[in-house]
Amino acid sequence: ARFFKPSPPVPDSPLSHTRTHSHAPMAGPRAAFLLAALLATAVAELCSNGANTLRELGELAGINIGVGTRIDYLEEYPAQAELVKREFNMLATDDEMKMNILMHPHDLAWDFEKLDKMVEFAKDNNLKIRGHTLFYHLAIPDKLRDWDLTQEEWREWATDYICTVMERYKGVITEYDVVNEVFVHPEFDDVPAAGLRDTFFKEKLGDDYVQFLFEEAHKCDPDATLYLNDFLNEHENSKMGYILATVEQWVAEGVPIHGIGMQAHVSYFHDTEIIYENAFRRYDESGLLQALTEFDAFHKCENATDFYEHQAEIYYTLVKLALRFPNSFKSIVVWGLNDNFSWVKNNPLFPCKGQPTLFDTDN
Repeated sequence: ARFFKPSPPVPDSPLSHTRTHSHAPMAGPRAAFLLAALLATAVAELCSNGANTLRELGELAGINIGVGTRIDYLEEYPAQAELVKREFNMLATDDEMKMNILMHPHDLAWDFEKLDKMVEFAKDNNLKIRGHTLFYHLAIPDKLRDWDLTQEEWREWATDYICTVMERYKGVITEYDVVNEVFVHPEFDDVPAAGLRDTFFKEKLGDDYVQFLFEEAHKCDPDATLYLNDFLNEHENSKMGYILATVEQWVAEGVPIHGIGMQAHVSYFHDTEIIYENAFRRYDESGLLQALTEFDAFHKCENATDFYEHQAEIYYTLVKLALRFPNSFKSIVVWGLNDNFSWVKNNPLFPCKGQPTLFDTDN
């Protein structure tokens, strides 16, 4: 028996609708450097045919150039919607797919309003959609924690939750971050070693809950590409090594993990090329797909000098490196439309505001 009421049918796939989009010149100095990285590929000679946006060049290079944002921003600020339509060929959900948004806080009833609107926006503008994220320990409705279920019942609920979402958008949302931030980082999380994070889901579903969630997601939509998304998993450190070893073991055991997502919130300006070239190579050699899923480059007050030059170099370098691994690198998603719509703005951890996104406040 389902835990939830049946959902209305999903709208038509965005891939069944082809829309024209603006070919206006690219805005912003940082976007120009990302453009330059794409121009460095074999598509350079095609630019004379009129390709002058990130969207067009990404499609010519065979890679998704996406942006993570919220439907509220797209509805309230028409200029931001136009920016998405012009410069990107993929839309990543910011909060719309998180559990605390999809389940109403008062009674845990399904609420697909925001996610449906984002799907409609993507459909109308021929954008692919990246689903972020099905299970995240920081996005749990408070009332869900009050449920008193056995582990078997929790697993039944989790399967029902996954299938309700994935079946609703089957063929529309084609790749998902099934889990987000399930591994700890020794320094960041103040723990002695890398390992699986102790979370509500681990407690309720069991120590093998990550494997279980991927297996259930694959059953619900066998055609979807399933990613494990995490942070600080691009550095040559114990966390990266632990994730690689663990995921490779799980895959060898038959767990359908298809790719690794690197959030790539970059706040340093040294050894960038060495760090990411090593990470991209190691993930590529593992046989897994890989993606930059929340890419931005921000500064703290102490490294604000010549920031734009350093930031442009970071954007350029990571795109250049990603294009060296065409068999495994499928998506580059920047996090936030412009500096006014970034998670860094008004964040007390970043008193200088960071200015992390591809476009400045004037787009």
